[in-house]
Amino acid sequence: MSRLPLFALALFVLVPADSARAAWQYKTSTDPFTDIRSHAATLVVKDGKNSHALVVRCNAGTLESVVDLGKALGKKPVAVRWRIDKGDPVQEQWAPSADGKSVLAPDAAAFARLMARGQTLAFEATSNRNVTYLVRGSLAGSAEAIRRVFTACGLPATE
Repeated sequence: MSRLPLFALALFVLVPADSARAAWQYKTSTDPFTDIRSHAATLVVKDGKNSHALVVRCNAGTLESVVDLGKALGKKPVAVRWRIDKGDPVQEQWAPSADGKSVLAPDAAAFARLMARGQTLAFEATSNRNVTYLVRGSLAGSAEAIRRVFTACGLPATE
């Protein structure tokens, strides 16, 4: 076997293909106790050993935009800073989830609509213990998955 094919094989293995990159997923599920159907658009972002998720979901007609950091943020409102594409950075206080590892956008619909129109997101959350977490993710491909969540929730995807 010649050396060129081995080199080509090694290059193929070491350089990830674009198709292996994370993509937005749309999923539905039904609560086994209430039969309420939920709809979610999700992007899992891997950053080294850490995984984060961007989620737009509709549960029983309520829309939520969630950033799951997978880290303890605390039970009090969390200081966040975010930027979509080259827009101005936005600073807000977001409510923590029940488990304290995710934060919920104060205006879920507006944030989701901006994500659906954008290409990149930089998101930073500072925990109640003053630890800062940064998430960067591609919003490419989010529009269709988010539109489906809005439709399931009975909301207009654009405004």
